[in-house]
Amino acid sequence: MIPKSNHDPLWSHTETMGALHAARALVPQALDQVRQLLYAMHGVDYSSEFLLLVHGFWAEHLCHDVVFHARSETEVNHTSQSAKVFVVPKSKPKYPQSVTTALSRGAVIRGLATSSLNTQDISLVMERDPYGAMSLRSRLRGVTERLVRNDKASIWICHPYTFETPLRRAQTALRTRETMVWSDDVSIRELEASLNESLRKSLAGSMSVVSHETLVRALVPLVIPTDLAEDLQQLENLVRSQPQRPLRLMYTANAQHYHLQFKIAAAFAKQTGVKLLVHQHGGGYGIDEMHAGEFYDRAIADRFYTFGWTDEANSTNVTPLVAPVRGVRQSDSHNFLLISVDYTKEFFRFQSFCMPGHAEACLNETKLFLGELHESTTIHLRLSPELPLPIKELESARCQVVQTHPSRSGSELAAHSRLVIHNYLGTSWLETLAMNIPTVCFYDPVMYRPRAAAQPFVDALAKVGVIHYSGIEAAKFVNGLNGDPSAWWQSTEVQEAREAFVARYANFSENWLPAWIEEFERLLAE
Repeated sequence: MIPKSNHDPLWSHTETMGALHAARALVPQALDQVRQLLYAMHGVDYSSEFLLLVHGFWAEHLCHDVVFHARSETEVNHTSQSAKVFVVPKSKPKYPQSVTTALSRGAVIRGLATSSLNTQDISLVMERDPYGAMSLRSRLRGVTERLVRNDKASIWICHPYTFETPLRRAQTALRTRETMVWSDDVSIRELEASLNESLRKSLAGSMSVVSHETLVRALVPLVIPTDLAEDLQQLENLVRSQPQRPLRLMYTANAQHYHLQFKIAAAFAKQTGVKLLVHQHGGGYGIDEMHAGEFYDRAIADRFYTFGWTDEANSTNVTPLVAPVRGVRQSDSHNFLLISVDYTKEFFRFQSFCMPGHAEACLNETKLFLGELHESTTIHLRLSPELPLPIKELESARCQVVQTHPSRSGSELAAHSRLVIHNYLGTSWLETLAMNIPTVCFYDPVMYRPRAAAQPFVDALAKVGVIHYSGIEAAKFVNGLNGDPSAWWQSTEVQEAREAFVARYANFSENWLPAWIEEFERLLAE
């Protein structure tokens, strides 16, 4: 049996970093077990490079789950037959998820880790109707992409970190069509393979769970999504049946995580010398002391582009490249806006705001922040549309709280705000700093610590009042602005700290496309 330990739900930064190291060490075990499963299913021995690109990000998340849940003292109580059912996801697991009528992935991990659950006791069933209806925006983008597509182009742009309208996207695609194909095509909708429960349970049951390594090996056959296992051959055939393009470069900012069609195509293309270019797509990269997404993206990319930072210790494939601007500051509002962290009750990964205890701590600090503000202050609260903070918990605030409409994005709301407050360090604070909107952030340093290279830039922001280490401290600072942050924000010391940080960690530009064209032409000329 795996040793257990009691732990506070609020993991310290040191604990989190140690757990992240432990999870990363398990990934090779997970991928090796994936290889064995796929060989048993399809008779194909996949290369390590293929498995890392196609299965690696899923394996990374699984190993995070193992390290997190296997530490819990909680055993799984199976009082009914339905409680022993595990719904195998069709595609990526829906993170974070709460399951009441079937076993969650965390419950399976805890059950196997504590020997309260046997692999043969688990009934595996396929997920039904996993794909939602495609949005009108996505359909319009698909139509315009097909209209301007040039199948002789040598660069495939898939899921870039842009927020253009379908019309603007079509204009960009038309302007660059001689060399670039802009396509987010996700043609994989229905697959016919059925769940191979007997093979999965046979391979899982052959493992004696005595360590994290053997726990991972037992889990892989039980919980791997069907599109990464039973459906893989069909997906490969579908990708190979697509019109062949004379590709030399494949670029993405998001498709390397969950766009399976792109991942398989990239795995094939890299074997012929095509370069995979991956661009940073959010906060934490280059700033967090350790960042799981960054580790993975850099491992699979021939060239990894950042928002401005470099890695002097390991810079062989890390290059700054401007990213498209997320929004433009407007001046027609006096609103104070609070952009809030997701309130997750389920573990997501070892990153500060992706853990339940940390989300609870953010909630408590937010309550303290709102409770300390002057009664005359009105805060417009932008909650996560999918995982909002429990609004009833914030009703005791001394200030006035107005909830924004969930359809409006944080960057859109921020563009029309006089001051933006963030209760976590994710992507949104990078956006408001880059848009030169007065910005205040607060977080608990027990939970989070930037890496050494970023620390001086974070310290400089803290010194001038942008960053605070508690909700109360941040509220007292906001109260001191007396409703008008402009004088503080435009001061020389604040702007110097902001500009130094933005140049390295939030380099967004309206002139991003010429910079991309220049970079890609340089790579094509090599």
